[in-house]
Amino acid sequence: MKPASIVQFDRFYLASIVVWVIGVGLGWQTANQQMLDNPAFAANPEMAGMIPGILGGVTLVGVLFSLLFWWLVSKRASTVGKWIITILCAISVLSLPLAFINMAQTGMLNTIINVVVVGLTLAATVMLFRADATAWFRGDGNEEPVDRTFG
Repeated sequence: MKPASIVQFDRFYLASIVVWVIGVGLGWQTANQQMLDNPAFAANPEMAGMIPGILGGVTLVGVLFSLLFWWLVSKRASTVGKWIITILCAISVLSLPLAFINMAQTGMLNTIINVVVVGLTLAATVMLFRADATAWFRGDGNEEPVDRTFG
């Protein structure tokens, strides 16, 4: 049985993915316009039709990688997954000031969503370092066998 901290991790981390996808949807037009304004795309007008596919592909890859990392931690008790999430969370926290710097381009709603996503991810990551989660990653006191693939 999963410890309470891992259950909380699941909730926070999956919520961060959902909020991020909602944010992508709400900011779709802004992101599309930013790409159109990019000189690399402006110099090649044929690329404009590819922008929705590029944005959709990046979003899909982001969701798939996030779900992979969640699966490694939540279902496989992988310490490698735990540290990947921790490093990505640290990068997100450190880059959060950029969200405020770029607020004029991205808008206040996108900035708020970004802060919420980082907050949820940070809360999820903190859960991975609580005593019951640490014991679970070590395999102490598990009632069910845990496959520690990749870690």
